[in-house]
This record gives sequence, structure tokens and C-alpha cells, in this order.
Amino acid sequence: MGNALRKPGRSVHDAPPRARSHRPAFLPESRGAWLKGARGHQLLDLDNDDGQVLLGWNDAGISRAISEADGDTSALMGQLASQLSARVIGAEAVAFAPSLSDALASTLMAAKALTGRDGAFLCDEATALSGDVETLEQAVSRHADQLAALVIRPLDVPRRFLMRARLVTERIGAVLIFDESRSMLRVHDAGVAGLYGVGADVTVLGPALANGRAIGAICGHYEIMRAVHSDLSALSPAALREALIAGLHVLSRFDTLDGPRALAVVGAEIEVECARALRRHGADGLFELCGDPAWSVVRARDDGQLGGRIRDELSAGLEAAGVMSLGSHVPSLAIDESHVAHMVAAYDAVLPALVARHGA
Repeated sequence: MGNALRKPGRSVHDAPPRARSHRPAFLPESRGAWLKGARGHQLLDLDNDDGQVLLGWNDAGISRAISEADGDTSALMGQLASQLSARVIGAEAVAFAPSLSDALASTLMAAKALTGRDGAFLCDEATALSGDVETLEQAVSRHADQLAALVIRPLDVPRRFLMRARLVTERIGAVLIFDESRSMLRVHDAGVAGLYGVGADVTVLGPALANGRAIGAICGHYEIMRAVHSDLSALSPAALREALIAGLHVLSRFDTLDGPRALAVVGAEIEVECARALRRHGADGLFELCGDPAWSVVRARDDGQLGGRIRDELSAGLEAAGVMSLGSHVPSLAIDESHVAHMVAAYDAVLPALVARHGA
């Protein structure tokens, strides 16, 4: 894949490693907004497998579509590719991969083949989120003769940063790649690129496309797509077919329901109620809310070890009170007002003890 000129930084959207590593196992009977544990207990899921579950767990519509769908795998692949090509900016061709990481790896290898260079700049998200265009330009320009591709995950990244990335990659002849695995459909039906009107050379998508089923997609200009090699043998024929059908169903549902708007509305309600709970219990000195309403984060104001411990305590307390959060609010379309009320009750149960232990 070439050499990373800069390792990716921690994203504001990433849950603490300790919290994610301790995510408990749940039974396949989980439904909609609820995760079902081995002892029969249920948790409201505000993590949704790191945003990969857009419609809710074990969506009945997807199950029905899988049982009723006609057409072989090749035909389904063509249908999904056609729909993505019409949706994603600059998607003149589409290829599929077994996972997001495979899609990104295939894209970077194609960029290397196209440019004859070895380097890949995986953009530090702290730089991208802050909109620090000077740091971007300095890093890219310093390695211009080595750089095959610049990869940006654009969720919450300012438009001016993406525009500058577009200009600087065009200037040096590098491939601009957007990883829209978190933002496609969630913030706009065409991702951040569609929201801002700033397209990449290639856009990669992940399992959220199929409501959590394993799949990746590579959408880009003909020139680079001709160099993309994607091996789907890691997926069984049945798993691939189900993922393609799920992807078609997800796109249809989001178009019918205006999914990005629905997620923005429920996400905004979650943010408002969470902010009220923080103020109500004097915890707004410990935590701040940030991020897009469709993927908001409760971040400890202390960015050191104490802050990490406080956020872990919040996640553990919410879990004990019936909410899986891992420090974020990443709703699916299965979330409604009754679930928001359940979340508020959990915060009300957890915050007083946190404030008593750590102050505000």
C-alpha cells in the first residue's frame, strides 16, 4: 500500500479503546434500537456498531428483501453499482470489496500503480477537523514526489479544508480519497462530498452501506478504477448476495424516508436533551458535546488520563443504566422519542455520582 507519511490521529468520533474493547457480547435476537444480552437484559444502542447499523438491528425489511429478491449476484452487483454511481460524486465506475479495509487497500494500490509513487498520506484527523490547511499543504508539498494518495475521513471536516485538499492533490498529481464509511447517508445522501459539493477521485464505503453486513465499495473516476483489483473470495456467495440486497434496501429506505434528515432530527433531539442533563446535574464542567447531530460525542473536557477515566466511567454507568453509548450518540433510524426519554433517564441516574466524585 506504500508508506504512511503520517499516521492517522485519534478522531473525536473514536470511542476510548478501553470502552470499545469491553463492549459486551449480544445475542442475534437484538432488534431495532435494542441490544439483547445473554441474560435477557436489553440495552438501548447509541453506538450501533460504530455507526455501521443505520436502520436498526436485524431490520425486518432487509430480512424480507433477502428472502424475496430475484436475480443472481452479478445482476444485484450491477444494480447496486448503478445506484452508487448515480449518488456518489465522480463515481464513473464502482467496484466491491469484502470490507472497508480491503476497499481502502485496493484503492491505495491502484493509486500507486497509476502514479508510480509509493507514499500514502493518511490525513491526521486532528488536522482535518481543525481545518488546518497550512499543515496539510506543508506535509503534502514536502513529500510531493513520493505521494500517490491523500486519504481523508471527512466527517465534520470543514469545507475549505476539503477544497484545499482537492486543489493540492490536483497540483501534484496525487489521488484524493475520501473514506465516507461513516458519513455516507448519515449526513447527506451523497456523503460529505455531496453536502459540500467537493468530490474526491475515489470514495470508499464500508459495512454501513449494508446495515452492518461485511462489504466495501470503491467509487471513482475511470482512470483510477481501471487499476483497482478487488478480490471478493473472502466473502461466501451467500454472504455477498445478502450484503448486496441489504445495500439496495438501505439506499431505497433512505431515499423514501429522507434518512439523513431523519437522523439529523433525532440526533439534534439527543444533543439537546443530553446538554440539558449535563447542565441539570452540573456536569457541563466535566463534559462537552461536539460533532454532527447524526454522530455527536460526549467528550471529557480534561484531555488527559483523568478525562479518559471520567469518560470510561460515564460509558460504564450508562451501560449499567441500560444504554450502550461508548462516549458517542450514533443513532439509527430505529431510534424514536421513547428511546431518547430512556437515554435521558440513564443520564439522570449516572451524572450525579460522577459529579460527586470528580466535581464540575
